[in-house]
Amino acid sequence: MASLLHYGSTAIANYEAGRNEPSFDTLIQLAHFLDTTTDELLGVSITSQEQQLLSDYKKLRPGEQKLIAALAKALKND
Repeated sequence: MASLLHYGSTAIANYEAGRNEPSFDTLIQLAHFLDTTTDELLGVSITSQEQQLLSDYKKLRPGEQKLIAALAKALKND
């Protein structure tokens, strides 16, 4: 994984061992690489329902995601 992300071989091991902490940019890259969220990497728990909604959302086409985002924004403003 370190080579695919262009990190030294010890960088990832140091993150895992808690000796170093990744920068925000690195955290985002790791989340994308691992197909997860930064919240999950940081240990922020979400409910199984929230996880299922996120999983379903990621499976939508970009136009459908945009529609869902607009609907959520409209509902939030009510």
